[in-house]
Amino acid sequence: RKLAQNAVNSIMDSAYGTEGWPDFRQKALKEGTRLLKINYKDVVGVDDPCQDMYERMEYVGYAHYLTEHVPNDPEITKVRDELIFATNKMFEKCGSLADVLNLSSDEDDDDDKKASTFDMKTMFDEPEKVNGDDVYTWLMGAITLTDLLIIPGLILPDGVEEYIAGMWDFLSTRHFENARDHPKHYKHEPIESESWTVTHSAYLPTGYGRHMQSVEDAPWLFHYIRENYFYAMEYGLLDHISEFTDLLRQYGCTEKNDYQLRIGTKFVLNLYLKSNRSWIDHKSEDDDDDGSEYDYNRIHKPWTAISAVIPRKFLPVTPGTYGYAFQEAVRKYGKKTQQSRG
Repeated sequence: RKLAQNAVNSIMDSAYGTEGWPDFRQKALKEGTRLLKINYKDVVGVDDPCQDMYERMEYVGYAHYLTEHVPNDPEITKVRDELIFATNKMFEKCGSLADVLNLSSDEDDDDDKKASTFDMKTMFDEPEKVNGDDVYTWLMGAITLTDLLIIPGLILPDGVEEYIAGMWDFLSTRHFENARDHPKHYKHEPIESESWTVTHSAYLPTGYGRHMQSVEDAPWLFHYIRENYFYAMEYGLLDHISEFTDLLRQYGCTEKNDYQLRIGTKFVLNLYLKSNRSWIDHKSEDDDDDGSEYDYNRIHKPWTAISAVIPRKFLPVTPGTYGYAFQEAVRKYGKKTQQSRG
C-alpha cells in the first residue's frame, strides 16, 4: 500500500496491448484487480475530497478498464461505482480543472472553491519558458484525464478536452535536446531528465500502449527515439532504455523487422540475466538504497522492462476507447500540426 497507485499502475501497464498473450494478460489483470481493491479505499469516503485528487483519478480509470476486461467480478464494478461517486464529488467541491491538477497559484477561498488565477488558456503559449518538471506534470495530467473521458457517469470539469489537445500541441513545439548535443550525452542530467518527458509523450495518444502509435501523428517523436536510441543504450539505465524499446514496439516494430528493437531487446534481457534473472534486483550507479524513492525505483525496473520485451497486439481505435477519446479531443481543439524537427 505504500506504493499506492504506482503499485496498480506497474501491473496494469503489463495488461495493455498484450491481448496476444492471454495467459500473461490474465495474470496481470488478476493482480491489478487485487491491488486496486486493496488500495482504492484510501481515496474514497475521506473527510476531505480535495486530498489525493490525482490518485483518485488514476484509480477510477483503472477500475473502469477492469470492469470491461475482467468478466464476472461484481466487486470490481462496485469499486468503480464508489470511485466514480468520489471523483464526481471531488470535481464538484475542489474548484476548476486547474485546481484539480494543482496548477492554481491563488490561495483565496470562496465557498470552498479556490479562485484560481492560473490561466489555462495561455499556459501552452510559450513552451520554451516552462521548466521541465512542470512539463512532465502537465503531461501526466493529460494522460490521466484522457482515461476519464471514456467513463460513463463521470461529470468532468470544463476544459478537459482543450487541455489534452493543448498539451499535445505544446509537445510538438517544445525543443528537446538530443543526447549528442552534450559531450556527456545522457549523463548530462538536464538532457536525461527531459528524455523521460519525451518517452512519456508517446503514452498520451496510445494510453500506455493500448493502441498503436503512428509516425504521422508526431514525426518529431519518432525521430527523437531513432536518433537517441543507441545513446540510451550507451547510458545503460535499465528503465531508460526499456522505455525507448517499449516505444519502438508501440510503432509496430518487432525483432524481425527492426534492427534497433532487436539489439535493444537483447540488451534488456542481458541485464535480466546479469541480475540473477530478476530485473527488480538490477543495480545501477544512481540507485538510492535507502532514499524515499527506493521502492518506486525498484518496481520501475521490471515495470518498464516487461513492456520492452513483450510483443504487442493493439486494440483498434473505436468509439469508447482511450485512443478514440484522445483523437476526438485533438480533432476538436488541436491547433497545430505535429511537425518533424529533423
